[in-house]
Amino acid sequence: MLLLCLKNLKHLPKDLLWARDGLQGVEKAARCVGHANPVDSGTSVDSLSPSEYLRYRLGKSALLQGHFVEASKSLQTFLRDGDRDDGGPTQLDQSRGIPASSQRTGSSCLHSNFHLRSLLELELAFCYLQLGKADMALKICDQILSKDPSSPGALKMKADSLVCLERADDALPVLDKLILMLSNSMGPDGSPVCLEVKEELAEAHNNRSLVLNCMKCADAAQVSLEKCLELFPQHQIAAYNYTLLLWQQKREMDASTYWMKHRRIDKSYDECKRHRTQALIALDGGSHVSESHVVGRLRDGQVHELDVLILDWWIAEMEVLQSAAFLETLESQ
Repeated sequence: MLLLCLKNLKHLPKDLLWARDGLQGVEKAARCVGHANPVDSGTSVDSLSPSEYLRYRLGKSALLQGHFVEASKSLQTFLRDGDRDDGGPTQLDQSRGIPASSQRTGSSCLHSNFHLRSLLELELAFCYLQLGKADMALKICDQILSKDPSSPGALKMKADSLVCLERADDALPVLDKLILMLSNSMGPDGSPVCLEVKEELAEAHNNRSLVLNCMKCADAAQVSLEKCLELFPQHQIAAYNYTLLLWQQKREMDASTYWMKHRRIDKSYDECKRHRTQALIALDGGSHVSESHVVGRLRDGQVHELDVLILDWWIAEMEVLQSAAFLETLESQ
């Protein structure tokens, strides 16, 4: 017997969600906007020695598989060893796990390859964010930005780190700088120069909306979400956020209409009841792990929770209308 109902849900949809999709997209976008290409001739991983390339691939493989502890250890080792010169290893901040980034010369390509090194450091920062070590990620981003203030990846990761540290006010100008940089790369007709720029710009607008919502600027947050959805109407996290934002503003009808359209849920009474039952079954059979709104992803359970919230309201409204219509029929007889 299915006993789960809305009032018994442990984790009702409440907070807007941060979007975090890794660095592959932002690196491609950086090349599209004319930023230094970390894999151009002379800076490619092809310039690594066989042993360096092996360590690099081990770290990348662990990262792609979501093994962030192993990936962070491999990347730290690789960056530390890449800093070696004839005088031995460079200084490493062991307490924070962040390689020192002083200028040196030596045999490793990382000595002279700032862009490859920056990419690896950003991947390490991404690992730290996934592991909940935002302060360590922030320090890496600041190191990179001190030498390259226009690094899209570092700006993206810095904003992410600041929000994780509950420093929304500081994150806003960082996101504004990233959005301006990406927006300036749009073509004469307003279209993006490549798909990655469009994706990164949409994600930046979504994340800006979360920051603004944290700052109690709901109207500005809505504008940012609308810009994101204009670029990518099917952006799942932005659609989720937009629905929640409307709900927070007590605009239940607008929120319900938008979410049901996004989820392609038929508005008929029977279909709404059927879809609600399916969502409850999915919730009853799944885990209910509460995650931070800055975790960077949208769980299936969160989608089902929002389905139930919206459909409970919609079904209740339909039942009120049906009752009113029934009473009107009785009164007319």
